[in-house]
This record gives sequence, C-alpha cells and structure tokens, in this order.
Amino acid sequence: MAAVKSTFEHPKTLPWIKTPLVRSAALSKLAGCDILLKLENIQPSGSFKSRQVSQRLLTGIGNLVLQSVNSAPPDTPLHFYSSSGGNAGLACVAAASTLGYPSSVIVPLSTKPFMIDKLRAAGATEVIQTGQTWFEADKHLRKGILARDPNGIYVPPFDHPDIWQGAATMVDEIMQELTHVPDAVVCSVGGGGLMIGICEGLETLDKEKKAKVVAVETLGAESLHKSVEAGQLITLPGITSLATSLGATTVAAKAVEYALQPQVHSTVVSDKEAVEACLRFLNDERILVEPACGATLAMVYSGKLKDVLELNTKSKVVLVDIPDPETPDFQQFLNDHFALGMKLIETMSDWNRHSSKHGSTVQILDLPSSSSFNHIRKTLGIKEFWCGRESRHTEESLRNISHRLSSQEVPQADNTIRPDSLNPIGLVRNLSRRFSRQSGEPHSGQAPGKLDGEQQDGHVPEETRQARVMSSTPDGLYDRFRRGLLEYHSQNEREYIKACRETECLHVYQKHVAEVWRLTYKTPPPTNPRTFVVLLLSRELISEPQGERAFMNISLPFSHPGCMEKKGNESKRVRGRYVSVERVQEMDKGRQVEWRMATSSDAGGNIPRFMTNSSLPNSIAEDVPSFLSWMVDRFPGGNEVASKHVDEA
Repeated sequence: MAAVKSTFEHPKTLPWIKTPLVRSAALSKLAGCDILLKLENIQPSGSFKSRQVSQRLLTGIGNLVLQSVNSAPPDTPLHFYSSSGGNAGLACVAAASTLGYPSSVIVPLSTKPFMIDKLRAAGATEVIQTGQTWFEADKHLRKGILARDPNGIYVPPFDHPDIWQGAATMVDEIMQELTHVPDAVVCSVGGGGLMIGICEGLETLDKEKKAKVVAVETLGAESLHKSVEAGQLITLPGITSLATSLGATTVAAKAVEYALQPQVHSTVVSDKEAVEACLRFLNDERILVEPACGATLAMVYSGKLKDVLELNTKSKVVLVDIPDPETPDFQQFLNDHFALGMKLIETMSDWNRHSSKHGSTVQILDLPSSSSFNHIRKTLGIKEFWCGRESRHTEESLRNISHRLSSQEVPQADNTIRPDSLNPIGLVRNLSRRFSRQSGEPHSGQAPGKLDGEQQDGHVPEETRQARVMSSTPDGLYDRFRRGLLEYHSQNEREYIKACRETECLHVYQKHVAEVWRLTYKTPPPTNPRTFVVLLLSRELISEPQGERAFMNISLPFSHPGCMEKKGNESKRVRGRYVSVERVQEMDKGRQVEWRMATSSDAGGNIPRFMTNSSLPNSIAEDVPSFLSWMVDRFPGGNEVASKHVDEA
C-alpha cells in the first residue's frame, strides 16, 4: 500500500476537468427549444462521478479526515473504498490514483466482467465481488471490510454532502457559459447524488427565476419515482432495468426531499426508450453513451420533455407515465393511484370547511396547505389550490328533485359557459365525467331487445351493447349513481354539460379501466376554446369492514402524441389541465349514497390563477344538482316522474 504524507497537500492537478457545454442542433429541433449538452462523458472516469468522488476525496480529507491524518504517526497508510461497480467506482479509482492513494472497489455479483477489467485497468488495488445487489455489496464493505481497516476511507457513490457539492460545480461551469439561468436542467437519477448537487447549485442562482429540474429514471430502477408517489423513502425489492448504472434500490433521502418540491419533476422512461435514444444520439452526434444517459436523452426523442417543460413552467402539472397493460407494472400503477386517491378522499374530513351550497346538500372544502399533503398534490398533478365537495343523497331527496322538475318547464340548455365560470372545472364540471354521448343512443324508456347494428351472428357491437345497457333502468339508489357516473359515464356527460362540444377517445389501455380522452369546451368570447387531454382511471371498490359498494374515478392530465399542443386543430385552442378524484359509496345499508370529489385545475392561457381558484367552489357545487336532475330524468325510480329530455324541450 502507498504511504501518505502526515499533512494534507492539495494536488496541483485536479482529478476532474471542466467539460464543454455545446448546443445540439438535432435535439434542439426535436424539443423546440435550445438543448445544451454538458459533456461529462469526457471526464477522466468517463462520467460526472469524477467531480463527485474527487470532491469527496479532496474536501473529505480536508474537512473530515485531515485531523486524523495529522494526528496519526508519520506515513500512516490511507486506503479508499467504494462499493459501486459503475461510474462511482471508476471515479473513486481514477481520483485515488491521481492523488496517490490505493483504492478497492466492492461490487455485486451481477457486475459485468468488462467493468471489473475496467476498474483494474484504471488502477484499482483490488476488486471484490459479493452480494446480489449494490445494497448487499455496500453492507459488506461498511460492516465488514471497513470495520477491520482503521485507515480505510469510505467513498459513498451518492449519499454524502461532499458528493453533492462536487456535482454542484457543474452548475458553476454552466453559468460561466450562459448569460441567464437555464429554464430547466434534465438529468438521470440513480442514487440521486447528481440531482441533489444540481438542485443545490441552482439554489445559489437568481432567486426570482427558479430553473426546473427534470429527474429521469428507467422503469425497473425508479426508486425516486416510487418514493415521490409514496411521499416517503421507498426501497425497491430489486433492480430489473438494463440501465444498471441507475440501479440503486434506495435513493438518498435528500433526493426525495428535493423531488417533492414544485420545481422538480420526477419521471420514468422504459429501457426500450433509453436504448433507442442511445442509438439515435449516436447517429445524430456521433457520441456513444450508455442507457443510463440514454434515459435523459429519451425525454427529447420521445417528445416527453416538451410537454413536461411546458406544463411545469406554466401550470405546474405533473404528467403521468403509464406502463404497458401487458406487464405487472400496469396493475401496480393502478393500485398505487387508487390507493393515493383513497387517501386523499379519506383526508377530506380534515380539510377546511367553507360553506354549504344548494340547500345544505353540498359541503365545499379546501385542502390545507400542510406539507403532509404535498406528496398527494405532486403525484396526482396540479400542486397548488385544491377544492373538494361532499354530499349525501337518499331516495327521498331524489323524489323531491323529480317532482320539482315535473312541475316546471325545462329551460333550453345554454351552449356556452358563463364568464364567471372560467375555471376549467366549471367548464368541464367534473373531471371524471367529461365525455360526450354517442349518437344513436336510445332515450330513457326505449324498449330493450334487438337494437340497430346488432349482427345476425349474435355479435353485439360495443355501441349497441352500450345503448342497451343505458336504456335499462338500474335497481336501487347506488346502482343509479353507478350507471350515471361509472358505466359508460364518458357517454353521459354531454347530456347535462352542454358546453362540451367535441370528444375523442385517443387510446384505450384497458376498456372502462384506463382510457385517454380529448375534450374540447366552448368558452365565451373573446376566450378561445379549451382542450383537455386526460387519462381516466376507473375502479369498483369494496368498503371494509361493512362490505358496502363503492367506485372511484381518477382523471389525470396526460400527454398523447395524437393530440399535441399547438399542432393541427389544436393550434387555435388553449390547453387546460385538470386532476380529479371522485368516490361514490353506498351507506346505511344502501339507503344513502355519499359522493365525494376533490379537484384542482389550471385554465391555461392568460386567465389568472386567482380567477381560476375563486370560481372553483361554485363550479363544482353546481355539478351536483345538474347531475342529479339528469339522473332522475334518465333513470326514474319508484314514485318519480320523469321530466322531458333536454333535446325535447
């Protein structure tokens, strides 16, 4: 082992270099904005880890180890250890060799032979393979090897303030090249050290303009994304992604803390997208990078970056990335979102209560600004003002509505939206029910049986089956709500929300479970029509322990290539964004139905946020009588008198 001097001397040559910041014409054209590449791949170790680990060696020795070095006998041998078989291990070896110290790298058994050879060629004193995962290898290093070496210096791959400070030097170099704060910095995330360093570096810049940070992971290594969804640090059971350099089952706690802040957006790309991005980047720039870097590039090549930056800059909306329905991750995606939706709905009893609307049947609520709700806001979408409502209904209350309707003339429906209802929730009324009725649907009371379009071979087209279902009268109070808000609810809303002018199903991941819809609403002049693209999730639930029935709808803002903003027909429409969680549950052995809905929105365009927020309570309160009037008209129960249909008035 090499001996070290008894006093620390700063080396004349740093073990990292200042890297160039270059504009990519190909990526800039795809993204619609200037894309600048910080070429950390030319660092001595081949990655930005040279900054992090070198900073750890220099600052760490200077601040953390200097006292022990100076107090030790002359020629005390120091030895540096790393547990990363990827870029951090290489950076540790390269930096230690430059500074004149020996180094050892402990790697999991899954580490590829070529990487082990690369570590040795870089100057590693030894490379030890142990454990199935990085976590196990790291535990062996810290609990075993370091415990036996009093002169050993542990170099963590990502979770240490000195590591983050090293990554922050990248921001200093970027600002030496630019005349203004960048709009956003996009980076891949493994353990989170790079992202933390970037966030810390950006915090020292212009306080009035906060740059966005887009943190990208690959599916199968998304420990940060899972932690953001849960609102707490999560450990993955294992790593299944091809991007093994991002394979940390648990990220640094500081990374989660940053990721829950509004200026940071966590997203996930697939291995396929990452690898394809590497190949396209090789063709565009003649630079070959690994899939861990390809994850960041995939944000541009897939078109996701344009949507994320536009949304986060203007409306602070989080887009969702939905897994392939053929994979187990799809079911987990649904489970995670409905669990979060249920948590949000259940917390409504703790919200601030404002006023009752419409004969005390609707209670308006406001989600507190408590940090305990931040992870819910961030995962579900719009992170600022949230409003909710809750109401209970009985057969008697529906009969009262029915008789009131039958005793008055039904007015002609208004096909525009009132100027005082410019809130998009008011435009759309209720996020989970914003779709039009298909033409050819029978009116209430049409006799069931063989309908137009039914084929001779007995096959019933979806439109025909849907019409047959909607023409029958459901039994019971809960079943009527279920028919109106869950079964083909996308075809029901046009009947009671006339401002909805165009609807289109863009994609069906799973029928009646996960569908993507485009909706366009007419707004009063001089405002332009609003378009909303949402991912609609629906599920039936069972309330425990009573066993009472319930269902939930969740609507999330979504980006779809078939409806890109400011393209084609969308060029004259303003893109609004919504998020909504709605639960309908039977209570009191079916004698009552409770209807809860929580929502947040951004109207887009030039409508001020305060106008959007101020009109939200009235808008969502008006949804209730509007829907109830339609429901008793469409599905009259016992002792109820059906009123005229809107199109007959």
